[in-house]
Amino acid sequence: MNSINIYQDSFYQKINELITFLCYQPDILGYEGFKILSLLNRMKSLKENSGPNHPSMPNLLNHIGNILDESNLLQFSLLFFLEQLRIERYYLGSYHPDLDITLC
Repeated sequence: MNSINIYQDSFYQKINELITFLCYQPDILGYEGFKILSLLNRMKSLKENSGPNHPSMPNLLNHIGNILDESNLLQFSLLFFLEQLRIERYYLGSYHPDLDITLC
């Protein structure tokens, strides 16, 4: 269980770094950067107030991942998709058919 907490903490630490980076370099993603910044701040607030497995987290993670993917930042988007998968597995179990959508 400790490894899961370490992963979650490091993931959200990376989110904080990305928020800081986008605040000082908003022109990198243009308008999309402001959308991501808003979503990241909402995600950070949810994690602080409700914990890392809030049921609305997968939608936020997916939305951010798609924006990053469309901006040709696939290496970053994969982190968000993996976190989405982790939370969905938490609620649905490892063998639920709805996980196929996320895996694709």
